[in-house]
Amino acid sequence: MSSKIESLKSFVTEKRNGQGEDGDPIATRYSDVGDVVAVFDGMGGAGATQVPVDSSVSPMVDAKCSMAYLASRVTSRTVSQVIGQLGASNLPKLKSQIEIMVKAELTKLSERPGGKGAEPRLRGSILAEYPTTVALAVVRPSADEFNWRSVNVYWAGDSRIYAFDPDRLIPLQLLTRDHTDIGGGGDGALSKFASVVGLDLDEREYYLPPSAAVIAMSDGCYAYMTPLRLMFLLTQEMRFARNCDEWMLAIKNRISAVAADDTSFAISFGEGGFDALRERVADLYLELEQIIYVPESNKPNKFVLAHDSGQFESLFDENERRRADKLKSETALPKTSTDETPVVFEKSVDNAASEIVVATTTKHKRHKF
Repeated sequence: MSSKIESLKSFVTEKRNGQGEDGDPIATRYSDVGDVVAVFDGMGGAGATQVPVDSSVSPMVDAKCSMAYLASRVTSRTVSQVIGQLGASNLPKLKSQIEIMVKAELTKLSERPGGKGAEPRLRGSILAEYPTTVALAVVRPSADEFNWRSVNVYWAGDSRIYAFDPDRLIPLQLLTRDHTDIGGGGDGALSKFASVVGLDLDEREYYLPPSAAVIAMSDGCYAYMTPLRLMFLLTQEMRFARNCDEWMLAIKNRISAVAADDTSFAISFGEGGFDALRERVADLYLELEQIIYVPESNKPNKFVLAHDSGQFESLFDENERRRADKLKSETALPKTSTDETPVVFEKSVDNAASEIVVATTTKHKRHKF
């Protein structure tokens, strides 16, 4: 008798019980759409204004909460409802539908009695009505002969989507770019997020190997450790966990122990689920274990990349792929068996800390950024 394949999991933690500002993460398979993972991080600084709790979020009467608390939860619920009502043929409309409906629902919060809260003592651009980040990935089997995972990513703010594949040179690959001045990490003001003013999601489409996992994280998960240590934590706990639930509990506790923030995490496992991914992390764990305490400024550490606007790691998106296919057909180069091997998010071994390489559908053609 075969065991159940674990394909989707999530968790959320609160630093202050009952007052956490991360909304419920989404880790759901929608029959007409695909696997969906998403996180929503209410922005406690910009949305600290106290307002009455909305009855649709909490049954507590006459209770107060922050705008950020409500924003993340209502946005999570709204996104889930939009996706649930959307058929596969309407996926191109997902971005616009989410933007319209989230703005409408957050506006309802603002327009209810007491929805704007007391007059703030401080005025300025730092304040916003019902602000929250959004990071969402829709994962489906691709329709081509390579059997890749087609991943549509939508985001606003500094919550992130990652691809995790132990067989790649960079196993934990970032698929989004934070909407801060430097584009990656830090405490800078966000240029995009959801609020009463509206929502403008960035969007990209990627193709990943069928075995790659897709992870959504709020900044509480990644901001209190380096990318290398985050990857080692995920790998180490997976290597020794007996099952998926044990792994999720372990990473939840370890991340929350060092984070000074609420955390939310959602994962869509690739082909074979958790068990297949755990088998594939064994070699990666042994390699990481040997270098985890090496100073991360040491150039030979191939897993460490500078994270700034010049080092944004990008995968091969749909538009690039179409342009490459068009160029290939126009040049009509003869095909060989070695040229048709798909390569996904490969990075140059030489000068890995400064050269960003995006693989095309052949091993021999690369785009440098």
